[in-house]
Amino acid sequence: MQNTGRYFRPLLVLLQANELNPLLVNGKYTKDVKGKKTDMMDCQWIQKLHSLGMLGGSLIPDLFTETLRQYCRHPSSLVADASGYINKMQKA
Repeated sequence: MQNTGRYFRPLLVLLQANELNPLLVNGKYTKDVKGKKTDMMDCQWIQKLHSLGMLGGSLIPDLFTETLRQYCRHPSSLVADASGYINKMQKA
């Protein structure tokens, strides 16, 4: 699977819950599809690169690490939200 946006997360969790080991790769390593880009050509290109051993997996954090990241990022998001609300109050 390509790591593009956050759309891959529900599918990744579903595959891991069914005891499969998905390989998550960065999209910039798989973008050299020749001709008009379609989903079918894209998945065939990724499969070819994987079968040749040319793709390395991205870091997929475990549940504890993901939770810790969310706790560490939460204060900065609160500060960003607060500054936005201050600007709205000043504008009003």
